Amino acid sequence: GNQILVTGKNGLVLTLDGYEGTVQRSFSGKGTTSACWTTDDKTILTGADDGTISCWNADTGSVIRKLEGGNSGSISWVGVNPKYSMFASCDTNTAMWIW
Repeated sequence: GNQILVTGKNGLVLTLDGYEGTVQRSFSGKGTTSACWTTDDKTILTGADDGTISCWNADTGSVIRKLEGGNSGSISWVGVNPKYSMFASCDTNTAMWIW
C-alpha cells in the first residue's frame, strides 16, 4: 500500500501516509521492538521485549490476539510469509518460531 509502519523505543507504533509522512494511526504497544503488516494490510503484527506477539486491527488499533509461549527473549524481528499465511518471529536468544 501507500503506508509506512514505524516503531519506536517508547512502544509506539505509527502508520504514516507514504507520500505526505503524516500520522494516520497510532498504537500503544508496551515494549514494542518490531512490527510488520500482514499481506492484506488489515492486521499489524508486533513483537515485544517480553517475548509476546500482538495482532492488531490496523483500522481500529485494537488488539485482536496476543500470542505467548513461543519466544523466550525480546523479539528482534517479526515477518510474514505471503505465500503460506504464516509468520515468523526471532528473539534475542537466537530462537526463531514459525506461527
